[in-house]
Amino acid sequence: MLRWVILALLSVAVLSACGPAAPVTSPGPSQSATGVEGRVLMVGGPVAVGPDGSPIPNSPWPSPGATVVARRGGLSGPVVAKAKTARDGSFTIDLPPGDYTLVALSMGATPEKVIVGDSGYATVKLYIHVP
Repeated sequence: MLRWVILALLSVAVLSACGPAAPVTSPGPSQSATGVEGRVLMVGGPVAVGPDGSPIPNSPWPSPGATVVARRGGLSGPVVAKAKTARDGSFTIDLPPGDYTLVALSMGATPEKVIVGDSGYATVKLYIHVP
């Protein structure tokens, strides 16, 4: 129970420090709309127990206000764009075609490689693993 309370307090502290979601802008009519869209989800954490003693699933759940960064190439590449997630954990980043690595800025986050094509948006799910 104490672990659950500590996890809840840490989550509130992290989320309150993130601030509001950044506005998403659309490309102008002369630009091609390409980039990445997706969601940041938290997984893991302690399992709650229902009144009958059965476990209540608690993941995955959205990570609102998380910062997502896009790096050109791999994790050591330069940061080329950032976005904040909406309440449902969703985000959109406009990027030119190329290879990128996306990661949520949080302990336990798993990076994900994506390829942005010549048209449309690549779709990705990013995960933050909660102990």
